[in-house]
Amino acid sequence: MMRPGRVTRRWFGGVAVASIIAGDVWFWRRRNRLLQRAHACRARASVLNGPTDQEAAIRGHYIELARQYEHAASRPWLSVTRDALPPPVRDSP
Repeated sequence: MMRPGRVTRRWFGGVAVASIIAGDVWFWRRRNRLLQRAHACRARASVLNGPTDQEAAIRGHYIELARQYEHAASRPWLSVTRDALPPPVRDSP
């Protein structure tokens, strides 16, 4: 007959392995989501290539967001700061 301590150790080992696998999957999914956001921000920035200062400011905003998401994707266990608001849109005269 097996002693209770050995069975408990097996359970702890199984739970540890399962949690490592679940955490790895979670990090992988989070990394992919952050990279998708970075790609979307880069795409938005590439569309804005007009000569106005307003478009340059908005393009810079999206490039900075893309950098933030790429940095977060390289370290998915860290939290991401809230997105900054884009520069206000001014009506042209």
